Amino acid sequence: MILRSLAHALIAMAAPPALAAQLAYSCSFDVAASEAWVPVQVIVLAQQGAQEALVNDPIINHFMKTPQKARVAADNAKRITFVWSLPAANKATRRLATKFEYRLTYLKTTKQASMIAKPLGYSNIFTAYGSCRVGPVR
Repeated sequence: MILRSLAHALIAMAAPPALAAQLAYSCSFDVAASEAWVPVQVIVLAQQGAQEALVNDPIINHFMKTPQKARVAADNAKRITFVWSLPAANKATRRLATKFEYRLTYLKTTKQASMIAKPLGYSNIFTAYGSCRVGPVR
């Protein structure tokens, strides 16, 4: 499964001493065809209290080949929000174009999540909703 291979890639990149305090957010989204720049699955590894995390998904895996850094934009009792940017890619030519900003928000009490992909410089916004499983990295 894609999620399992993405999780293994992220775990392999993490330094062993940091693993003890890390949480893995394994998120799945219902993505309409018109929202294709939102990934259907996302894995985020975040050390509790840290301002950065590692993120991977099928879009990152396809175009960037390695997990990317995300910043923690908010972390409180209700939610945690991760934000990262990627160069966009033309699916037909695989050439990089304008930047996309991604924002994943996880609601801690309901385990629900929302994902937004926005091409910078354009008015388009791609959105999807889903849920996440959260647990310690093993």
